[in-house]
Formats: sequence, structure tokens, C-alpha cells
Amino acid sequence: MDGRLSHRRVRVPAPRAAVDVVEASFEAAPREVMRKTLVAAIAVALVALTIAYRVLTLGGPLGGFENDQFVTLSQAQQVVMGDWPVRDFDVLGQPLTVMLSALGQTLFGHTLLAEALTTAGLIGLCTAILFLLSWRASGSIPIAVIVALIQVAMAPRFYNFPKLLAYALAIPAMWWYLDHPSRPRLAGIALAGALAFLLRHDHGLYVGLAAIVAVGLAHQPDVRRVASDLAVLGALTLAIVSPYLFFVQAHGGLVPYLESFARYGSETARRTAFSGAPMSFDWSQPLATLESAPVPQPRINIRWAGGVTDARRTAIERALGLSQPEPRATDVINYALADASTAHLADIVHDPSVADTEGIDRQTYVLNDPQFTHVPTRADRAVAYVRRVRLLPGILRGVNAIPFLYYLMYAAPLAAFIIGFYRGDAASPVPWKRAGAKITVVAVLALLIDRSFLRGNLDSRLADVSEVVGVLAAWVAAVMMAQLSRVGRIAAAVVLLLVFAGTLFSVEATERVSAQVGQTGLTSGPRSLLAQAAAIREALGGTPPVSALPDTPGMERVARYVNACTAPGDRVLVIGYMPEIFFLSQRAFAAGGVWIQPHFFDTAADQRLMIDRIGRYRVPIVITVPEPEFTTEYVASFPVLTTLLRTEYQEIATTDFGRGFRFRILARQGVAPTGTFPADQLPCFS
Repeated sequence: MDGRLSHRRVRVPAPRAAVDVVEASFEAAPREVMRKTLVAAIAVALVALTIAYRVLTLGGPLGGFENDQFVTLSQAQQVVMGDWPVRDFDVLGQPLTVMLSALGQTLFGHTLLAEALTTAGLIGLCTAILFLLSWRASGSIPIAVIVALIQVAMAPRFYNFPKLLAYALAIPAMWWYLDHPSRPRLAGIALAGALAFLLRHDHGLYVGLAAIVAVGLAHQPDVRRVASDLAVLGALTLAIVSPYLFFVQAHGGLVPYLESFARYGSETARRTAFSGAPMSFDWSQPLATLESAPVPQPRINIRWAGGVTDARRTAIERALGLSQPEPRATDVINYALADASTAHLADIVHDPSVADTEGIDRQTYVLNDPQFTHVPTRADRAVAYVRRVRLLPGILRGVNAIPFLYYLMYAAPLAAFIIGFYRGDAASPVPWKRAGAKITVVAVLALLIDRSFLRGNLDSRLADVSEVVGVLAAWVAAVMMAQLSRVGRIAAAVVLLLVFAGTLFSVEATERVSAQVGQTGLTSGPRSLLAQAAAIREALGGTPPVSALPDTPGMERVARYVNACTAPGDRVLVIGYMPEIFFLSQRAFAAGGVWIQPHFFDTAADQRLMIDRIGRYRVPIVITVPEPEFTTEYVASFPVLTTLLRTEYQEIATTDFGRGFRFRILARQGVAPTGTFPADQLPCFS
């Protein structure tokens, strides 16, 4: 050996196990890419499906929108017309919600179709995020798809999209932070909390409380680090919302604004107080029955006019042949209808005690429920036969649908909290960092919003918590199916199957999903689908919006009067809850309030501000609720405002616009009429 270093490479054989790992990783990579591509494709498809389903099922009175939808719609219209929230009108604590609706009107037009596309698109986005979160938590694409489709079927109300969007943004932000707690990721939570606050202020509170839990779990037991991160989180959130807070301070003051919102929230909660959701069982029924083939019997919804007593309603139900009543809301009842003749449907529509109906074409007096208007196919008859089989008829009853879903919305977060808190990461069905903490945070958030959102009128509120509860339901289902023993997996599958069946039954009973799907035309081929899309576009695409709606009695006629008998730049003062008037007639509201009701914004300062805002514009007409309701409820609550009406306005008439809509019409003194509205012989001031 000459002492020089050898430059020859020495080949060391790699261990066989290491080679296998490398080869396996290369083989798994394409599968993982394909899986993520499939997940992304499903998410996009869910957005499209949600938009199609929700928009294509619109129709009927007010284009299918509920009157609560017009609160945000009319406020957004006010923005498009040049007003600003807070400065020019009360925004009810949801400035970002109003601005998103205004953006939709700016992008898609000043129509009902614009609102349908905007809100359906946002709900579709939330459905896609729910799918992604459920997939990440459960590791199962089928479970995540089922959870997302249930949310679509539950049909969250358009005006409640902020109750989904706020938490669809907050949950990923908190999970991202829990993965690797750091200040930049803390900023993500702050941004999500600020957006939730701007969507509606109480959403910011609930996200903030959940964020405190997330920070605590991320750094326990390091109290100093927890306190430090919470201080930074509060400072960041305040910095993000500070421009809005400064704007509020400059236009009326922050303290009065927050006090006003607190009073508004308290009064709203009082009016929607919840008395429980008891289930009703008939233990005398057999375990299973085969019903005789039923005679097709349609069902319709009836909203009863205010002041109709229970005795009066019972008498009318008997006279009109309305049977099997099932309450849907405080003043809405679903009935079976034995006689579907044109004459009988006309009698129902025109009965003075019936304020509104759903399921009847109010122009032609025929049923517009596709379940009873289309010719049944062989598949329809097969489905009808299967439906004759009744399992547990004493338990699976329509009256139990809402209570079942209500208790399910509490059961999922409670189960998730217990499992996540006590078993921690070990409970996760898939490898997932800080799984226990992530699920515990979401469970706390779910219980907070359950307590807040699930109040009166449960049938319209249950879907509001589906974004948060759905994630937990997917995780709990996956945990149950990950049992080690075969017996455990079988037992879990049986329980989940029963819960799934109960959920399908309940959602079908509350939302009539099968009939809604038929209405879309999705099951009848492309031609039927395109025809329905064209009909929806024609029905909702009018400007002003009321021009595309049927010329029917009721709120549509009120809106036609306002549109025809006021100038485009006029403002209209409405004393009562009638937010649909403004958007349908394309007129701005006066006094800075989209509605004026007793015990809401009724302080002396509020009324002085209303009068100041009225004085800035031409307000030729005022529409109020009729007597004696106006005097007994509104005069006592708004003495300053009603004094202005007595001194500067004169009553023209109290007019019945049909379908239970009866209002007082007042005109400003000194403003000469320019014509007459033919339908009701009311003066015009355009």
C-alpha cells in the first residue's frame, strides 16, 4: 500500500426493507394524487349540484323566497342605490352579509334571480367545504359525501347562509393553527373571527369562544403561552375589524350601536323562545305493516291570517276539507287535501282567513306540486309500492321528524366531545395530528350554536347548524366503524344505518325532497331540466322584480302599487314587518329601517334619528298595519314617530290587498296626487 487514499466507490447494499419502502412510496404517490383529484372533483360537483337544486326548486308566491329573505335583499338594494350601512340605515349587525348580497345585485342584476344565484352559490361553497372537512376528519369519501348531500337536502334557508359561511371559514383556520401553533396561523383565526363578526356579530362571539378553547388546547399546560397567544389573537382581530368600528364611531357612536344590537338580539330571542321538541310514540302499532295502496292525496301548506282563533280555524278546516294537520311554523300548517278540483282550490285561495298557500297555482287554481301533476312512470309505481311498507309505524311518524333531527344535532357534538376529550388522538380513525383537540374545539362550537340557533320555528332552523354538526357526525361515524373487533364493527354499522334511515325519513318529511327533485326536472331528462331553468329565469329575472311575478292579490299587489305610484327617487315609510315591499317595488325605505316593529329600535334617540332620516328625502306615502293594531302596539312604542305621522300625513284608506294583507295608506299633506292605481283606486304620487 502506498498510503494514498483510494477513490474507488464502495457499494454498500441497501437493506431490503428500505428498498421496499421507497418502491411502495413511488407506487402510492399516483394513488394519492388520484384520490385528491377525485376529492376536488366531488367538491366542485357539490357546488354545482347545490346551486342547481336550490335555484330550480324556486317558484310560487314571492318567487319562492320567504319574507325574511327580503330583509337582506332590501338592505342590499339600499346599498346599490347609494346608501351605506350604519351611516344611512340600521344594518342589524350584519354588514358583510348585506354587502355580499349587494355584490350579487351588482354582478348579476337587480333581480330575484341575482339573489338566488348569489346565495345558492355561497351555500354551495359551504357544502363543498363541509365535504372537505368531513373527509379530512373521517378519512372516508363516502361518509363525507353522505354528510354533504344531507345538508343539500335539508335546504338551508337562503337568508341564513352566514350561519354556514362563518363556520366554514373558522373551522379550517382553527385546525390549521392546531397543526402547528404559530403567530402567522393565529392571524388566520383572527381573520376568520373578524369575517364571522362582520357577517353577524354573534357569529364572531361564538368563533371567538371556540378560538379560546383552541389556543388553550394547543399550549396546555403552558399558561403563559396561552395568555400570550390570546392577547395577540385579540389584538389581531381588533385590528382587522377596527376600520368598521371607526366607521360606526363616526356615525352615531360605537357604544349606542352595540347596545342597540344587544337589545335587538335579546328581543329576537324572546320572540322565538323555544319550548322543547317532544317526540310522540304510538306503542299500539305493530312492528311492520303493509298499507293498502293509497288514493293520491296531495298536501298543501296554509299560512293563516293574523287574528284567526283556534276555534275559527277548526271550523274553516272542516268546511274546506282540510285534514291531517301538521304544523310547519308558528302560523303555517300542512294539510291533506281530499278535493283538488279547481273550484275547491279557488275557495281555499280566496278564503279571507287564509293569508297564503303553498302547493296551489294561485292564477289557475290547480296543484303545482309535481308529485301530483306528472304522469307516474314504472319507476314511480315501484317506489310507491315500496313506500307502502311501514316499519315501526308508531315510531317513524311525520310528527317525530323535527324532534329527531333536533336531538341528533345535539347528540353528534356531545358524542364527539366525550370521545375527543377523553380518548384524544387515539380515537381518530385516520392518522391526524392533534385530532382530539380539533374535534373538541368543533364540538364546543357546535354546542354553542345549537343553544343559540335552535329556537322557535325549528323546521327552518335545523339546517343552520349542519355545517358544524356535519363535520362531527362524519368523524363519529368513522370512529364507530373503526372498531377493532368484527362484532363491534357490525354493531356500529347497525346503529349508523338506523340513524341514517331516521335522518332520511325526517329530512324527507320536513323538506319533501322527492317532490323537490321532481320539480327540478333532474329526473326527467335534459329537456325538462332546461325548460325548468328557462321558467325560473323568466319568473325571477324581471326588473322591477314584481314585474315578473304573477299579478296576484297580496304583497305583490302592494308592491305594484308602490312601484306604479311613487317616483324612482322616492322613499317609502313602512310601519310593520313588510320588507318585501321595497325590493319588489324597487324603492328605497325611509327612516333608516327595513322594518319597524314594537320593542325594536324604539328609544327616543332611535325615533329622532328616524325622523331626521325621513326629512332628508321625499316620502309621499306611508304604509302601516291596520287598526286597532297600529294604535295598541305601535303608538305606545313609537310616540315621537307616530306624532309626526299625525301632524304631517293624512290617512287615505285602509285597503285589503287580498290574502289577508290589509294595510293603512297615508299620504303626505301638500303632495298632490298625479293619478290613480286602478286595482285598488288608490291615489298615485309619481
